[in-house]
Amino acid sequence: MTHGRAPGKVLLLGEHSVVYGHPALAASIPRYVTVDLERAAEARLELPGGMQTPFPLLEAAMAMARDAGFRGRSTRGCAARSRSEAASAAPPRWVSRWPAH
Repeated sequence: MTHGRAPGKVLLLGEHSVVYGHPALAASIPRYVTVDLERAAEARLELPGGMQTPFPLLEAAMAMARDAGFRGRSTRGCAARSRSEAASAAPPRWVSRWPAH
């Protein structure tokens, strides 16, 4: 099993200005997200709080695993479980529009 850990981020200002090429002010916070990656029969991404995994997010996670050198028997051969120390909030509305895979 492979583990990864990263601090959370807060955008203090300019969250939408970056879309137009302008800067934003961000800072890290001492709340971490941890991801455990292991071989599996099929690709799976478990999000905190049982949130549904949008297919594009699953594809991006698989690509990152391949880029990091994590290779199963096929490109669909890994499972990732994420945990967050940040306060849980309701999932964004766009999550429910993606079909479960």
